Amino acid sequence: SFDAACFESVGHKWIDASENNYGFAILNDGKYGFGAEDNEISISLIKCASFPNDKANKVVPTFTYSLLPHDNDLTRSNVIKQSYVLNRPLVGVSINNKEGKLPETYSYVECLTDGVFIETIKEAFDDERTILRLYEANNETKIVRLNFTNEINEASILDLLENVVENLTIIDKHSIEFNIKPFEIITLILK
Repeated sequence: SFDAACFESVGHKWIDASENNYGFAILNDGKYGFGAEDNEISISLIKCASFPNDKANKVVPTFTYSLLPHDNDLTRSNVIKQSYVLNRPLVGVSINNKEGKLPETYSYVECLTDGVFIETIKEAFDDERTILRLYEANNETKIVRLNFTNEINEASILDLLENVVENLTIIDKHSIEFNIKPFEIITLILK
């Protein structure tokens, strides 16, 4: 483990160095090589490999990174949320004139549990149900509560092969609750 720690490590969206009351993070838009040695953290922005793109040396690379000092340790900071803001920027879409008004705000689903992040929302392959994948990021066991704008009629937890593991109880037609373990990935199917 000591030898492996001497070299660059894989990470997604961010790297953070924190104490209990202060920290510093580097956020990025898809560069997955990070290093940490003594009091320094680093990110690899360019690699000179020729596979899978044998013309990589003929392209001017572009990247975005952000330096983020923060209060508290990683679990009580906004590092992970800010990494999502950097990686999923607001996109404006022009639509043709339609009758009626758009609501002030709209969200398909809202997670009311700190440290749980919704990573994916997609249509199921075989019908009109929705697949939702989320994970716990703070190394804590907790109860997750999700609120949906639209009514839901069925909700189940799936395994990674999308087989039903547990059927969930729907609260007031718009909410569900379930337990999540530290760093667990949960896949839900909703109708």
